[in-house]
Amino acid sequence: MGRLSNALRAGVDHGVTHHNTPALGRFELYDLGRDPAERENRYGTAPEGDSMRQVLQRWRETVPAPPQPSGYDPRFGDRLRALGYVQ
Repeated sequence: MGRLSNALRAGVDHGVTHHNTPALGRFELYDLGRDPAERENRYGTAPEGDSMRQVLQRWRETVPAPPQPSGYDPRFGDRLRALGYVQ
């Protein structure tokens, strides 16, 4: 998870999905029943937005920090190309 976990945290609860991007200070909240394509961010207008933010904050306080990257391996790109993941 590493760097990705710092970039975006998301969860789904009772047909509502919430996204948090700490680096941007942004929260998003979508009603998947009405908006499955996640086009209408309801965070600022939905009453559950603030409570979900508080739940996320409490959870963040209980989990260990993500591991720090140990370094870049230049061969990693070659491996991904060999597997067909990148060109």
